[in-house]
Amino acid sequence: MKKKHYFPRKELYELVWEEPRTKLAKRLGLSDVAIGKACRKAGIPMPPAGHWAKKAAGKHVARLPLPPRDPGIDNDIKLSGDRYYSSGYWTDEEVLEMVPELPSFDESLDEVRQRIKARLGKVVPPRSLKAPHYLIARLLAEDEERRVKTKPSDFVLTWDRPKFESPIEKRRLRILSGIFTATEKCNSKGFIKGKNARDVGVKVGDQFVRLDLEEATNGKRLKDQKVNACVRLKLTLGHGWHNHCPEPLVWEDCAENDLESLLPEVVLELILMGERQYRSHKEYQYQYILERKAELEENERQRIETENQLELERVERLKQARIQ
Repeated sequence: MKKKHYFPRKELYELVWEEPRTKLAKRLGLSDVAIGKACRKAGIPMPPAGHWAKKAAGKHVARLPLPPRDPGIDNDIKLSGDRYYSSGYWTDEEVLEMVPELPSFDESLDEVRQRIKARLGKVVPPRSLKAPHYLIARLLAEDEERRVKTKPSDFVLTWDRPKFESPIEKRRLRILSGIFTATEKCNSKGFIKGKNARDVGVKVGDQFVRLDLEEATNGKRLKDQKVNACVRLKLTLGHGWHNHCPEPLVWEDCAENDLESLLPEVVLELILMGERQYRSHKEYQYQYILERKAELEENERQRIETENQLELERVERLKQARIQ
């Protein structure tokens, strides 16, 4: 019998509270460590130590309620193999066995937004790099190493020079530091790649939300002293890798507000973008399964029809041979 390793979040919650995790793992052909890890990632509470002993002794034991799903977390949990699965990982046999259901969500996006807002609390825009986020601190440390190795009199390639000395780069790092620090309140994790720190984003649940923070392309300068470093910055949120991703959101320095003052709104929408990307992906996934399943069923129908036709022709040839 084929083991089931995909579970809706609520179903897995019921399973871990029905029997000890070791027994459940044995029945599913998995390890209890894998189940525990999946539950923690999906925000599923598990019975505490001593729960099953108290229950066996006839004592009253309370079941911890299942909290709402965190933004961006997949509701369909895979307990083995690659955690990040997509349509590309399904075999034709798996697609044919599927009974796709139109995606539905327990909360509206407005309700999710309010829950995120309450969890974030007060978001304080950073005004210095004295105590930056650890990712930014690492970039600054690497920059300091470059500065120590190079001398003003030496010929140094641009690639080997410090990257974040200019006021605009320091400001950019301050804003990123504030975003990364604030999003951690929602169990989201920032990432930066590349020496110039241009591949930037935040992992919200199971979703990677891209973040671009660059000088505005029109090159206009703001005379208003409220805007730091006089250079306008533009922040773009949610550049997706797929055409089914939601439309990106954009903020830009203006005379009334700089990006630092807009940071609470940016962080809120960034976390929500993770949920929006997840919902868009589920809708795309549903449509893909419908279309792929219909295509496979039509191919199978044509194959059977062709085989039947060939069989009829074979029988007819035998008949004609007997007559002759």
